[in-house]
Amino acid sequence: MSRNDIFRIRARDRLIGEKLASQGIPEKSKGKPLSIPQFNFTISLEKKVQSMFGTPKYAARARRIENITQQLMEDLSCEYEHMTNQYGENPEIFAQKWKELIDSLELDEINQLIDKHNKYYPVEANLQIDPDTGAPLLGSSRWKPTEKITQAELLALFPLHIRAR
Repeated sequence: MSRNDIFRIRARDRLIGEKLASQGIPEKSKGKPLSIPQFNFTISLEKKVQSMFGTPKYAARARRIENITQQLMEDLSCEYEHMTNQYGENPEIFAQKWKELIDSLELDEINQLIDKHNKYYPVEANLQIDPDTGAPLLGSSRWKPTEKITQAELLALFPLHIRAR
């Protein structure tokens, strides 16, 4: 941005401020230039070209992981409530049936997707590298890979033990 551009922007802001000053602005603010933040950035040609090809792969993959996980949790929540109502009188039978259900879940597809995301995300998202540790950085903090979904985690979220009714 050249010096002339800066002066032109400041003059425009001053005119806007003076015009608004006559429209019910408090007396102490009348005639003073407005403080309008200026954004001084440009979008690189590389980013413009990337935007023409749609959603980045890592973002689509992360969204897919999120959707699958959310659907899994909703399904398990409904099933947990249903089985709690069905076997509420017999906590031992509930625990056995629930454990069988959790053990029968096929989590390979979602976990493979999570592995792929964790492997490629730092490169695809062009994350910075911490020069001291060599770890990828997301903003100013260390990036943490997405954890796999396990049966143990699901059993912690939906415990085997329910109170007898």
